[in-house]
Amino acid sequence: MCKAAELAEVQLKTLTEENKIEVIKRNKASPPEERSQSCKRKFYLPQKQQNIKSSPNYQGIKSNNSKPCRKCGTFHKLYNCPAYNKICFYCKKKNHFSKMCTNKSVSSLQNYIENELNYNDNEYILGSVEDKNPFFKNKTEWFEKLKVNISKYLYVKLDTGAQCNVLPLPKFKQLNLRDKCLTESKVTLNNYNGSKIDVIGKCKLLCETSKGDKDEIEFQVVACDKTVPAILGLPTLQKLNLVQRICTVNPESSEKLPESLNGYQDLFKGIGNLTGYTYHIKLKPEAVGKIEPCRKIPLSLLNPLKKELARMEKDGIIKKVNKPTEFVNSLVIVRKKDGNLRVCLDPQYLNQNILREHYHIPTFEEISSQMSNAKVFSILDANKAFWQIKLSDSSCELTTFNTPFGRYCFLRLPYGLCSSPEVFHRSFSEIFSDIEGVQIYIDDLLVWGKDKQEHDLRLKKVLERAREKNVKFNLNKCKIGLNEVKYMGHIFSKDGLKPDEDKIKAIININTPKNVKELETFLGMITYVSRFIPNVSELTSCLRDLLKKHVVWNWNAVHEKTFRKLKNILVNKPVLQYYDINMPVVLSVDASQEGLGAVLLQNNLPVAYASKALTDTQKNYAQIEKETLAIVFACEKFHQYIFGKCFIVESDHKPLETIFKKPLNKCPVRLQRMRIRLQPYQFEIKYKPGKELFIADALSRSFTDKGSDFFEGDIEAHVGMVVESIPVSKDKMENFQQETGKDEELQVLRKLIKTGWPDTKCMVPELAKPYFNFREELSEANGLIFKNSCVVVPKSLRKDMLSKIHYGHLGVEKCKNKAREILYWPGMSKEIEDLVLNCPTCLSLQKANCKEPMICKEIPNGPWEVLGTDLFYFQGRDYLIVIDYFSKYVEIGHLEDLSSVAVIKQLKSFFARHGIPKIVYSDNGPQYSSKKFKEFARRWNFETRTSSPNYPQSNGMVERHIQTVKRMLEKAVIGNKDPYLVLLEYRNSPISAEIKSPSELMFGRKVNGLVPIKENFIQTKEHAEHKQQLLKRQALQKKYYDKSARPLKPLKIGDNVYINEKGKNLKESGKIMGQAERPRSYRIIRADGRIIERNRRDILKGTNRKNFIVQNNYENESDKGDISRSTPTLDLPVNPNSDLTLNPNLNLSLNSPIHNRSIVPLNSERSVVSPNSVNGHNYVTRSGRTVKKPYYLKDPK
Repeated sequence: MCKAAELAEVQLKTLTEENKIEVIKRNKASPPEERSQSCKRKFYLPQKQQNIKSSPNYQGIKSNNSKPCRKCGTFHKLYNCPAYNKICFYCKKKNHFSKMCTNKSVSSLQNYIENELNYNDNEYILGSVEDKNPFFKNKTEWFEKLKVNISKYLYVKLDTGAQCNVLPLPKFKQLNLRDKCLTESKVTLNNYNGSKIDVIGKCKLLCETSKGDKDEIEFQVVACDKTVPAILGLPTLQKLNLVQRICTVNPESSEKLPESLNGYQDLFKGIGNLTGYTYHIKLKPEAVGKIEPCRKIPLSLLNPLKKELARMEKDGIIKKVNKPTEFVNSLVIVRKKDGNLRVCLDPQYLNQNILREHYHIPTFEEISSQMSNAKVFSILDANKAFWQIKLSDSSCELTTFNTPFGRYCFLRLPYGLCSSPEVFHRSFSEIFSDIEGVQIYIDDLLVWGKDKQEHDLRLKKVLERAREKNVKFNLNKCKIGLNEVKYMGHIFSKDGLKPDEDKIKAIININTPKNVKELETFLGMITYVSRFIPNVSELTSCLRDLLKKHVVWNWNAVHEKTFRKLKNILVNKPVLQYYDINMPVVLSVDASQEGLGAVLLQNNLPVAYASKALTDTQKNYAQIEKETLAIVFACEKFHQYIFGKCFIVESDHKPLETIFKKPLNKCPVRLQRMRIRLQPYQFEIKYKPGKELFIADALSRSFTDKGSDFFEGDIEAHVGMVVESIPVSKDKMENFQQETGKDEELQVLRKLIKTGWPDTKCMVPELAKPYFNFREELSEANGLIFKNSCVVVPKSLRKDMLSKIHYGHLGVEKCKNKAREILYWPGMSKEIEDLVLNCPTCLSLQKANCKEPMICKEIPNGPWEVLGTDLFYFQGRDYLIVIDYFSKYVEIGHLEDLSSVAVIKQLKSFFARHGIPKIVYSDNGPQYSSKKFKEFARRWNFETRTSSPNYPQSNGMVERHIQTVKRMLEKAVIGNKDPYLVLLEYRNSPISAEIKSPSELMFGRKVNGLVPIKENFIQTKEHAEHKQQLLKRQALQKKYYDKSARPLKPLKIGDNVYINEKGKNLKESGKIMGQAERPRSYRIIRADGRIIERNRRDILKGTNRKNFIVQNNYENESDKGDISRSTPTLDLPVNPNSDLTLNPNLNLSLNSPIHNRSIVPLNSERSVVSPNSVNGHNYVTRSGRTVKKPYYLKDPK
């Protein structure tokens, strides 16, 4: 059906269009028999012309002649015609308006009067005009007069897009056919938007054309308005030879190739490939790839999409991608009028990261200044311009897009890239700029010459260069050898430059204000351009008087004259500025209930105006859809000004700012199609209050174009495609439509969508408030309400939808995701969640809860501020572990028992060593929850925090370190390692490659261990400074100390000495064995055989005695020292095989009495004694008497 419609439109282009005929005549009341033959079409004049006699201003402007002026069509005083000295748009002659032009061709006419109307002398109508030829000479409609059943006549519309014949019921009755002619019909008729047409029955009529072709035609009789014409579909048109099937229309065959292009036919076929030009897309340094997911495609479009991709791949536009790429763009498909698909790229994220070339594009002044004496012109338009430039391999990968059949990428410069226009303009400039008489603007070449000979010579150079560089042109858009062409929005002619009349057409046709509001809009527009109007206050004074309070509206001739004078000033040269491509562009757009308006601004000055009436379908759009339609209309109307340029769009509809920032698939269905149309343009939407959009607002209410379909069919076909893709049956769809019509909430919503939403939520009706926050995403189509592409479900169907969503007893997220694809209502997610979580079947088979996201504890500012503590058991003993949250430093202490007192005692030891923390984390064990521990925390001024009961993971830092420490100690026992050294090395090991060791974080320096470290790692700059301070202090102390001190004489080996023992009055004797390791210390052997070490100050030198006897039971005093003499901090099991014994090597003289005697360490629990010694402390005299030391001489234990 779409293909047939497009074919018909192409065929219509070959016909010659006649000028429109506008005839105003006065009709008297006609006899009934004359009214019986009625016309098929009727038109009414505007209200102000129908009742002009009854207007309150009529007496004030009526002249002696009661008929309207033949020059301007209005009533005015004699010699005061507004058309005086004005140029007709049709014949270009002066002193009349185009609507009153007498040069319009009028064929043999026949007037028909509608029989249903009651006419009177004061009523004026525009009579319907019919050509006696079989066709109405209309651009888009053909009619045929058929003879029906031999004696009657019927006018039918020829519709190549229809597949059957349709006869409205009023026309059926006018033919006076019997009811038995009407039989039952089983045919179902639908509009293009999917709505049904009520079919009453069918009938067969014998029809004959004006050419004599006859056939029995079957009509479907439908219930519709009496103004709707009968329709003949495509099959019948072919039977009656009213149309001829043409498979393709070749432009070259319908239009003869100009002589100037002979020999260059190859330049107008196919898509070019610029020789030597390959574009490489450069990205910003901080650009990061982004993978867009593959969007879902309706099943009905999968095969057409596959064919279209295959065609593009065959033409070398795209290729298959089978390797990973950093960028994957989204795919958007749109069904064209011919039924084929248009594959669109949505590179929004890629465009944000492209480094543009910013190549200079010439201004209008730069181009026009070089064209003096130009008389002959040609315009060459590049065919599929951007596709004529290849992309580099790496750039191709950046244009990769997702499809259900895999990934593809563009091999040619795609439309939609922000850099495409300037890249192509640069390429064309490099190719053609050196040829004289050639002006380049992106993909358009303007070739000119002073005469035809010079023009043809330059054109030939251009064509030769194009053939050399493999450039292809579009013949349908080329203009060759003309004396006048339209280029860059202006007319270049042999007489010079002219402004484009289309630019000022909208402002010229602004209607006369009918009320105060319309006058305010017009005066607002005047104020906006007041700087260019001399004496604007004086000119508008009479108009502003009508705005005063308590003044009755009375528009008279003075007001009309001022109004027309102001309009003429607005379209003068100072107001409509020349377009400058290097200046910023602002598009001011607005949409009213009846039309669209737009103005192109530069430096806040208007460049061009445009306005358009809305069709009946477009009038039913939501306000946001109308406002977006106004942007599309403005962009396509001013395409030649704004394409390839960043510009600003001003709109008084604030939700547009939000909706254009959303992804394409998140927009309502109609807006999706409109945004696709806007993809070639780069603009930013800015909100501007309606009271400041004077010109656009006025143009939207004073439109010039009649309501054309614009691209309405394209939009509605896209909407129909979305509706058809909803996976519901036909009956269910009808049920949805019926329930939507009954639902009170959705009816309020539908009204707001069409009329517009209030600015604040408090002004919204209560039923529609839940929809306010996403109001810009709502739309209405085919009796349904949509949120983006999801159907808003009526209340009566929500319970049924919930049961279907959870029919398979899937989880919450899967049910939500399934519902969100096609359904929506306020609170839908919450209702689905409640349904799934309370489902008895699901609860009986429910799994345990999954783990929740981690809640990270706040990192302390320094060491030992926040601690974690717990108890653990290892090899039959209980231990306390403390972890510093900042440095991860571990302290372990043995517990005598598991009481709070033992825990507090050990914690006090740690706190005394490292300081009191701010916070201590623990579990809920009785040791930490007891009253004593809380009192301890209060007195020592730190805060305690406990983990969740039965949830040790909340104290995970300590729990994890307990595992590490226990495993470390187990390895130490198995490997015969010292646990103290193992713990030391653990504290000295870096936490990670980036984080230092716990000891270094705890103490601010490295700690020496088994692994050697450099001296500078231990000694810091502060340490060196501190050392210097200590040296100074030490020197000072020595100075004062040495004042009362003197050096003692050194002792020799073998000297007899006396030893001062503290706490004893008697001095013990002994003999020097040698110097000790300590300074000023000596090793001495006493008479009882014990070896001791004393400082020189405690040793008095005696006389040498030859009969000094040493008993055999000597022992080394240093051996009696406790191995664990240092204060214990950790009571762990010590490996008996670890090397903890001393090495008692003695430096004794060979003459020593104890030479060569074996020395046994103390920890062997044996002492070396004389054979006749009773114990290790007694010796025997020569006479054999055992001598015992007196009690007061014994060494203290």
